[in-house]
Amino acid sequence: MLPSVIAVSTLLVSDMIMTEAALSFLGLGIQPPHAVVGRPDRRAPTYLYTG
Repeated sequence: MLPSVIAVSTLLVSDMIMTEAALSFLGLGIQPPHAVVGRPDRRAPTYLYTG
């Protein structure tokens, strides 16, 4: 049962990320100053190399 829950959860999270990316591309996504998934990931190397 647990492996099925993990597999379905993984697929749902990836689907949500793709939906948010498509909406942002169309200009209908989250507007600044609210964070989206890509912004914290984009800044991560700065913190890794300086910290």
